[in-house]
Amino acid sequence: MADARRRVASNIEGDLCVDSSFINCGISRNYAPKTFGDDGAHAFVKKQPSSEANIRAAQMALLACPVAATGTSRKQDLSFARASFPFDLADNVFINGYNDRSS
Repeated sequence: MADARRRVASNIEGDLCVDSSFINCGISRNYAPKTFGDDGAHAFVKKQPSSEANIRAAQMALLACPVAATGTSRKQDLSFARASFPFDLADNVFINGYNDRSS
């Protein structure tokens, strides 16, 4: 989970944020391009998700982050996002969602 003390300055105000441990791997933007942007060094939250689909996509990105640099300021129920994995990317191509080596 992101460390609010290391919040990236490019983040828009709100519940969801990215911290400076982010490695800019692109996963967050792949899952939730309407929510996450790229400032060249880090991904950042460019728009807080508000629709159910965008919230789910942002939660999937949070779960998929390999360095746990994406987080929220309040506890959220992530069960719906967890149940979305594996994610069907294309015919017979799936994303398992958890990119950490321990998973």
